[in-house]
Amino acid sequence: VSTTYQGVDVNLSGVAPGATLMVYKALFQTPAGTGSGSNVMLVQALEDAVEDGADIINNSWGGGPGGPPQTSPYTPIFEAAEEAGVVIATAAGNDGPADRSIGCPGCAESGLTVANTQHGRTFGNIVDAAGLEGFSANAGDGDFELNETISGPMMPVELIDEANVEACNSFADGALEGHIAFVSRGTCAFSDKANNVQAAGAIGMVLYNNAEGIIIMSMPGATLPSVSITQEAGQEILAAYTEGATATINATESLIDEDSIDRMAASSSRGPNGDSSFLKPNIAAPGTSILSAYAATPEVTENYNAISGTSMASPHVAGAAALLRQMYPDFSAKQIKSMLMTSANPNVTDLEDGEVVPATPFDRG
Repeated sequence: VSTTYQGVDVNLSGVAPGATLMVYKALFQTPAGTGSGSNVMLVQALEDAVEDGADIINNSWGGGPGGPPQTSPYTPIFEAAEEAGVVIATAAGNDGPADRSIGCPGCAESGLTVANTQHGRTFGNIVDAAGLEGFSANAGDGDFELNETISGPMMPVELIDEANVEACNSFADGALEGHIAFVSRGTCAFSDKANNVQAAGAIGMVLYNNAEGIIIMSMPGATLPSVSITQEAGQEILAAYTEGATATINATESLIDEDSIDRMAASSSRGPNGDSSFLKPNIAAPGTSILSAYAATPEVTENYNAISGTSMASPHVAGAAALLRQMYPDFSAKQIKSMLMTSANPNVTDLEDGEVVPATPFDRG
């Protein structure tokens, strides 16, 4: 599929594009916009899928962390489905990096429980500021597009109002006229920050994190072009700032971060399992910034969106299982599970206290 996402021409391909999809509606959308459902609905969908002859079942859903499989109503269903030859891929959950954070039904021994790794590819923006170049940034999800480069004088907002470094309060009219505002992450909504600096005349906002890691800004209703950078990048830019310094927010483009390739996503749920007598998760797959079809909402008008979580990782494993099922139609579900696990690349890394370390089987399977 060829399409345009955030102004960038892209091509998309599925893992098993020749597979036949059998889609079962077992969840509904709440007024808050989240998915919800009951055991009755989900159990019936699983039983129907097996009865209808599914070879693979993907479960991009689950419950809270740390649940024991002995009390999950899905454990006997997974066991029966696996005995019937059905390979089940299930999201591990997004309650990491805490230990014992695997969610059920991913807690069941049967099937493949999938963790979330990064692939290093993303759609982002490069920020140049204060004579420094090449800082990776992520656009917020407000009502704006960054299809064109924005340049202008930069202004750390604490130089305008030292008590308002987080831009949670309004500034004097015109205080940021024509400037790109540099703002600290903090206690108020990202939309409020953007609206406050925009009201003071800013033409763009660069938010720097106040902790380690990447932050993606949820900023519904905001119209000021805004991006976020890491805490380290923000500190480096602020240290280099001098009066009259300029900044540039480059248009969105496809980027590759070599350092994050095959690295665990921090939110991916980790083992040990609720029943630690067997390993969970079983395997890891790309689940960060996965560009795929998306149901349009008032906030998201495109038919594609890049979203993250183990729910994005498990379909990759389901697709790989479908290819193996096609190649080896007589293999059992357990044999296909074993083939995937024993051929997986174990060279996955993780971050601990800012240090890159090898991921453990409790992280990546």
